[in-house]
Formats: sequence, structure tokens, C-alpha cells
Amino acid sequence: TAFALAILALAIAAIAAFPASASPSGYTGRTATNSGGCGSCHSTLSGTTTVVFSGPSSLAPGATGSYTCVVTHTPAFSGTNHAGIDIAVKTAPNGTTDAGILAASGGDLKRSGAELTHPSAKTMSGNPSTTSYAFTWTAPATPGTYAMQAIALVTNGGKPGTGGWATPLSITVSAPDP
Repeated sequence: TAFALAILALAIAAIAAFPASASPSGYTGRTATNSGGCGSCHSTLSGTTTVVFSGPSSLAPGATGSYTCVVTHTPAFSGTNHAGIDIAVKTAPNGTTDAGILAASGGDLKRSGAELTHPSAKTMSGNPSTTSYAFTWTAPATPGTYAMQAIALVTNGGKPGTGGWATPLSITVSAPDP
């Protein structure tokens, strides 16, 4: 029985050291176009996924802006379409330093570290399949230009999917003119 307990202890340690990598509740750290995106877990389905930001391109230091990220997939998959997303604001496009504070506007997103991701896959509708995510960003106190970036993945409910990166939204943070 001591041998069986030792094997069990090793198995538990291995599970803790190497958790399952699949996560229907979102991943972060994938927004940079040089990150490999979602392809490390998801094989590619046909079609095109576009990801587009809307919201203010300039804010005063410490001000909060409202943003939307629209995810579209053409053509629609037969059956149900689902989307997932990762949103970040960095000090430079494809950078690693987070800037400001992202916050979810509703239950479609959750904060994970300094980024936003989906708490569960979001059902898309229409043809082309479309969904949107609403959120806010509070600018840092330091003036500068920041890069809002995102990657989205659209699936037909299974592990294959097709993703797309948003063109980074450049946001200038500067004090208003007197």
C-alpha cells in the first residue's frame, strides 16, 4: 500500500504541475500578433474572422472611455457559432507591458490579470455570424500613445476554429488644451 500511495502522490503532483491546457473560459496573453494566437490549441476551420474596435482614440490621463469589439465570421458555420476573445492594452503594439485598467461592461467578459477574456463561449448570430463585446478602459496617468489589441476565435462548438487579430487601436493619452 505504501507503493500505491507513492504512485498516487506522484500522479497528483504531475496533475498540479501540468494542468490541462484547454480552457473554454478564456486565455490571456495572446493579443500580440507574434504570440501564436489560438493556433496552439485550435486547428483552423475555413472562413474569415474579423475583429474591429470602436471607441475614443484619445483620452485625458485617468479618463475612462467606452469601447466595443465586434467579432464577425464569414461564412457562418452550419449550426451554432461561438466566439471567444482576449483584449489587452499595451504600451506598444505587440508589447508586453500592460497600460491602464480594462473593465467588463456586463457578463460577456471577465478580467484576468490586466486583460479581458470570455467567461464562457459566446453564441454568435446572423450571416455573417456576428457578436460584440462591450468594455471600458481607464487611461493611465502618464501621457503617451497606447495600443488596444485583441484576438478572437470563432468555433462551431468544437475545438477547431478560426481566429483573427484586431488592428490595434492607437489611443493617445494627453492633457486637454487649456
